[in-house]
Amino acid sequence: MRSNELNLAFLHRLPISIWQDGEPQDYGLIELHIQDAVKVNGMYYVKSQYEFRLEEAR
Repeated sequence: MRSNELNLAFLHRLPISIWQDGEPQDYGLIELHIQDAVKVNGMYYVKSQYEFRLEEAR
């Protein structure tokens, strides 16, 4: 996901999944979106170390 897509997911409260090395790490709504990180479920994920995917609501 590009930064503008993360902005849209944050603004529209769309769920995302967080992946690292092909494995899912977390799922939820973006609580905070800053230049270098995304906060989901109280955890910060550094954008350069994770992949973010837009998901259908579960």
